[in-house]
Amino acid sequence: DSIKRIAGRIVDVARAAGMPRTATAAAVLTGARAEDIGDVADTVLDFIRTEISKTSEQRQTILVVDDDRLTSAVMRDVLEMPECNTVVAETLAEARRVIETEEIAVILLDLVLPDGDGRDLLLELRNRPRTAWLPIIVLTARDDALTQSECYALGADGYLVKPVDWEVLKSAVSAKARRSAQLQFGTQLDPVTMLPDRAAFWDAFERALGQRDGGPLSVAVINLDSFRAINTGFGQESGDRALRVIARVLANSLRGRDFIAHWGGDEICVFLPQTGLPAASRVLNNALQRIRQTAIAASDGRYFTLTFSAGVATVAAGIGGGDALAQADRLLHLAKKSGRNRICSTAEEHPPRPRILVADDDAGASTVVKKILEKEGFEVESCPDGASALSAASEGDFSLAVIDVSMPIMDGFDLLRHLRALPKFAHIPIVMLTGAGSEADIVHGFELGVSDYVVKPFHRGEFVARIWRLIRRR
Repeated sequence: DSIKRIAGRIVDVARAAGMPRTATAAAVLTGARAEDIGDVADTVLDFIRTEISKTSEQRQTILVVDDDRLTSAVMRDVLEMPECNTVVAETLAEARRVIETEEIAVILLDLVLPDGDGRDLLLELRNRPRTAWLPIIVLTARDDALTQSECYALGADGYLVKPVDWEVLKSAVSAKARRSAQLQFGTQLDPVTMLPDRAAFWDAFERALGQRDGGPLSVAVINLDSFRAINTGFGQESGDRALRVIARVLANSLRGRDFIAHWGGDEICVFLPQTGLPAASRVLNNALQRIRQTAIAASDGRYFTLTFSAGVATVAAGIGGGDALAQADRLLHLAKKSGRNRICSTAEEHPPRPRILVADDDAGASTVVKKILEKEGFEVESCPDGASALSAASEGDFSLAVIDVSMPIMDGFDLLRHLRALPKFAHIPIVMLTGAGSEADIVHGFELGVSDYVVKPFHRGEFVARIWRLIRRR
């Protein structure tokens, strides 16, 4: 029975990891007769070891995004390695096609391309779950500190200035490729909860969306309540133990066809195939009831209990999988604001909108920011200076703050210090607006605890993407 249970787990993990033959072999083991289980298990294990070995030996693809054909040709020669294959894309459009069709290990990205700025692709890849971890090295002739700071803020893993030392480039790419291989092989299971991780969730979720044939499919975002207090009061070891226990109880509370994954930190995501909103809510409420009744042992022998809050939404006509997940995430915030320890769904008639605090003395810029955010579904409170913004932050609840550097009475840096001193703002994302060329402001802001920065004048799409990325990380 133990072997069959483990084999069933292998089936789920193998499917999430894109290894269908291993999944099929393990499925055979789940149906084996007791008297045959030893021989069948040995055969299946040999098969799995062989497939894993073949997977680990596959050549990796390095993508060079550069329209300079001479540079690209030299890089092909320099990066010629037995374990790597180099592909060149001369435009952003071509790069996107390659990324969609091939498994990429490392990207070398120029910033000046015929059809746009390489930073747009960098931001786009960092905002996509399937490529958020992908190593990206910027390779450019731009040698100014502001561009370099911006690329690192957008998520670049390296920044090399042309003309580059080819040995340095080869060493950097080789190291990133090895790390990428480890990540691709090891990121399908979270080491603490032993649940599939975010990448595995997206792979399985996209397959489920493609196979649902118009039937209902619900998705839920689950967040443990007051989990920081567990780490603070009982220690990190007890916190990890609590995550493992909660993950096990949740997994056992779901049905066989449901897919559960560790999203990160104290957050878990679930999708429920062939399940409408009422049924999904019942499944999650049943899981919540079991969690409430579960006593967890701390490392010092004490016991504690936990609850969770969740948002659940359904993929429906006109709503894609990513939109449904974002909707579930917003409903999770509603559950938190409504007192925690509950499930909120799209059946809620008037869910409150996440609130954003905007502090900027430029009336025109403040109006633009407010309109953009309100169009995205946020409630916005605008303040003309740092002092009034601090007063609003002290009295109200906000999901994020956008503050300008230069303001009267209290500038953005002083406001940032005061906000971070407020307990409720200790972990709330804060975005700082700064003028072009203000590298010192950017560095100083990060030192004081800013979550991200936006350079004026900003691109609307980039600004919105950054705001949603920070909101979803909470």
